[in-house]
Amino acid sequence: MSDKPIKSENKKVNKNYIKWVTIGFTVVVLEAIAIGGAYFIIESKNKSQQSALTDVINKITQQNTYISELQNLPPVISANAQRIAETADNLKSVTENFNELKNEVGNNKLGILMQQFGLLAQKLEALEETKNSESLALSVALLIKENALYHRSFADESEILMHLTKEQPFLTSAVQTISDMKTYYIPDDLQLAARFNEIAKNLDFENDKTAATTQNDNQTDAESTMAKSIALIKDTVAGLNFDKVVVVKKNIQNDEQISLIRKLSNLVERHDFRNALEIIQSSPDFQKLNSVELNTWIIDVERKISFDEALSLIISSELNALRQTFSEATDAQ
Repeated sequence: MSDKPIKSENKKVNKNYIKWVTIGFTVVVLEAIAIGGAYFIIESKNKSQQSALTDVINKITQQNTYISELQNLPPVISANAQRIAETADNLKSVTENFNELKNEVGNNKLGILMQQFGLLAQKLEALEETKNSESLALSVALLIKENALYHRSFADESEILMHLTKEQPFLTSAVQTISDMKTYYIPDDLQLAARFNEIAKNLDFENDKTAATTQNDNQTDAESTMAKSIALIKDTVAGLNFDKVVVVKKNIQNDEQISLIRKLSNLVERHDFRNALEIIQSSPDFQKLNSVELNTWIIDVERKISFDEALSLIISSELNALRQTFSEATDAQ
């Protein structure tokens, strides 16, 4: 009977112990949860406050920047105000000038000018629409003619002309002639005429060459007789000097040659170089000459004639093509 109460009491003690241990553990766990939650809440608040503090600092920095810019704003405003004033003055001056122009030409004339500008714009548009290779080639050919006239290079223009006329085989030879002369100096008509006049003054046709040979032969036969006569006169007439030789000016041009040169000079003065060149090349007197200056002049004349003929052929061909194009356009309308 005594053992059962003891066992019952022991079981009761064990149950109470377990109960209190469980309660204590639960309290500890709850405390831990509470502490952890409080720490989490505090940490979250700290992070939120830190972020807010960072934003505040950034805003303060921006405000400082704005304040610094505001400090520099008055000079900028002053400079802009000055520019605005200058612009206003310029605008006022332009307005006054325009009003003066309007008063001078009148409203009616100003309207007429506007209409003329409008017509000019329409013509330019029409030209832009109807332009072709012939008109461009004609313009380039005229540029080459102008450059050659003023002794300027036309190498680039000759290359462009060759490209523009590649579809016109009948101009190939003329265009090639222009291209071959792009590195040469093309003298003008006045220069060629002046050069010929200078060359003609000193042309030596050697007319006295045969007479001089005959005279030398005769002089050899009569030398002894002449010498004896001179010696005798020296012995009898004192103080006279017969040792001087009289030099007779050589006749370099006879009357026929002078007339021929005069005829050539007239042709050259009229810039008729082709006929002048034909006379020189067909004249026996000129064939005997060996004048470097004249030969150089002939080469320049031949080059000038070839250049002018080639350029004239190109210009006339392109003009005819443009006339035909214009005629076809007129008929189509």
